[in-house]
Amino acid sequence: MKKKKRADAASVLQGIVLPSKWDKDGRVMRISLNTLDEKEYIIDYSGKGKELLNHLRKRIEVEGKILQRIGGGFYIKVNGYNCINEL
Repeated sequence: MKKKKRADAASVLQGIVLPSKWDKDGRVMRISLNTLDEKEYIIDYSGKGKELLNHLRKRIEVEGKILQRIGGGFYIKVNGYNCINEL
């Protein structure tokens, strides 16, 4: 009997999209999602990740796969996101 492969579960995070790396001319090269519990998740530009460049300094909810980097940090491959309107 063959075992079915289990699909990786997507995680949902809320936080603020902030620049995390700039080039020598001051252009944003990398962005991250900074959560309320002070964790930083580098946003992978594949999928919908690159769209988040248009949402800098905004609070969003992101759904995606969280992966650990070799250096110990985390990044997220974004499947979808929603802007959170604060009253």
